Amino acid sequence: MDRVLLVEPTLERLPAYVDALDRGWAMDYLRGADGARDERAQVEADPQAFIAAQTDREGRGVVTLPDGSTAPRIPGFRLWICSG
Repeated sequence: MDRVLLVEPTLERLPAYVDALDRGWAMDYLRGADGARDERAQVEADPQAFIAAQTDREGRGVVTLPDGSTAPRIPGFRLWICSG
């Protein structure tokens, strides 16, 4: 059985993340394919900014809510699941 690890997002790991998005995986399970397409568009627009946005321990960012309004981002970070 492969080991499953939680890893920090990096540019080197980004191709595997994009592959998962292209195969239908979505971080945002409520938005599903729409969320995956939005993340894919963010990666294409600026890969480095996408990776940087995965960690915001001070809550400096802004999120867009389903109704289109925005709110301050809650401090936090993402880890990616990596197997093998």
